Amino acid sequence: MTRQGGIDVRSVGAKQAHYDHFCATHPLKTADVSDTTWRYIDCGRGGRTILMIHGLAGDATGFYRMIESFEGEYRVIVPTFPALDTMDGVCRGCEGLLDAAGVGPVSLFGASWGGMVAQGFLHRYPERVEAVILADTSGPNPAAARRNAQQSRVLGFVPWWLARRLFQVGIKRLLKVPGELTEEQEAELRFQRSRLDVRLAGLSKELLFAQSRAAYDLLKNVSYTADDFRAWAGKMLVLQSADDPGLRRGDDAYALDTRYPGAQVVTMRGAGHLGMVLKHHDYVREISSFLAALPKPDREWQGPQSRV
Repeated sequence: MTRQGGIDVRSVGAKQAHYDHFCATHPLKTADVSDTTWRYIDCGRGGRTILMIHGLAGDATGFYRMIESFEGEYRVIVPTFPALDTMDGVCRGCEGLLDAAGVGPVSLFGASWGGMVAQGFLHRYPERVEAVILADTSGPNPAAARRNAQQSRVLGFVPWWLARRLFQVGIKRLLKVPGELTEEQEAELRFQRSRLDVRLAGLSKELLFAQSRAAYDLLKNVSYTADDFRAWAGKMLVLQSADDPGLRRGDDAYALDTRYPGAQVVTMRGAGHLGMVLKHHDYVREISSFLAALPKPDREWQGPQSRV
């Protein structure tokens, strides 16, 4: 029997109990940023702060296992994103949240849709970022933008209940995993799918469409190359899966290892788009090693600088 802290981690019920306990001990805080209320988890300790950014239609608690893995050594901030429909609005909101929390340069950790946000934030506010961790994600890509636009048009023409159902089917297709899984991975996958059903049942049309438009904004309208980051002194870690169905054949020119030639890239197999979930221990090991190797900050944060 596989156990952690006396709990059989192969049990879906035990995973639900673990998640419920996490939510009870990590209450959401609120902050008003530019007339928008943000809800977020702020926990942990240490001189460094990790800003974790969730995937499309997700929420802060989706990072619960990662938060538990790092809150003993780092301060961890994880927002649940409000309905903001441009990448500029999303990134400005993140900056405002960091200002409200009194946080200086952070280590950004973005997964899936959150990885797109992390790249957009780095592009706009490089002085607020000391390191970036991108997991199971991609960057600006016109082909992906066209696919996103087509899907959004379809969802926009059907009743909301059907749009939500179609979105749910698409997400579950993305969550298919190639190859065999261990008992623990099977239980984790079943738990994540049940949690997704609960999340989508309470999802608003406004939020889903806003986040889809923000992703489209980045994929289509944002353009940058490695040359844009030459002056940035930070480090980057890319965690990706060789069998991720979210990254399609023909998109190789926009792959992150091509876009960021200086990044440390770790490629795994057997987890599809769910590397952070099904390869959790491997991801934690790689991220821990990456963060431990970062140089200590050379100055104290002086607060947000005025911009014209």
